[in-house]
Amino acid sequence: MKISVIVMFIVGSMLLNNAIAHQCDQSDGDLWRKDREYKRAMALVGELFKCIDRSDSNNYRLNDKAQCYWFTGRAIDTVYGVDSFREAQGYLSASSMSQKLHSGEIPNWTKLGPASSQEVLTLASNLTKKSKPVIAAWLGTNGQGHVNLIMPGGLAYSSSWGLKVPNAANISLGSLNNSFYGCRLSFALSKDKIEDTYLFTNDKSLK
Repeated sequence: MKISVIVMFIVGSMLLNNAIAHQCDQSDGDLWRKDREYKRAMALVGELFKCIDRSDSNNYRLNDKAQCYWFTGRAIDTVYGVDSFREAQGYLSASSMSQKLHSGEIPNWTKLGPASSQEVLTLASNLTKKSKPVIAAWLGTNGQGHVNLIMPGGLAYSSSWGLKVPNAANISLGSLNNSFYGCRLSFALSKDKIEDTYLFTNDKSLK
């Protein structure tokens, strides 16, 4: 009997933690400043998020793998009209975007600074308020990368990062239940990754 109780407790805790990870929109929804730019971006990103079937909140499924694969590049194009990441067959993958941003291969994109800097996070949030595109790009030592779309809404404190972080959107094909939009950036990246995560914006955003 005791063994059964322990097993049920462990399984229940795992499901609860998983639910918290990908249902952050429920906890974070009231954190953001819901102005016109926020509503515009959230509506457009919400349409792109239909590449995921989220009808079962505990088991996200792919509706369209290609569209999810291209999510961030396509979102930058759709929300801001910037096609820097478009390719002949679609858009760059998240890993390719990160690699090329970090190496300076994407024309007209500027590195704002590391995600570990409160000044940089604040600047990123302010740019999105003005309808300017911002991307957070993590690049690992093995060349693996990931990108997140920074969204308008302001900043909210993250206890895991110890910083005020911006609103963000994230699709993770390797862990689909960790996909979200309208949540703190820290839900997408653990603290050990922030030193290797930099924020980037299109050059025109700084003019």
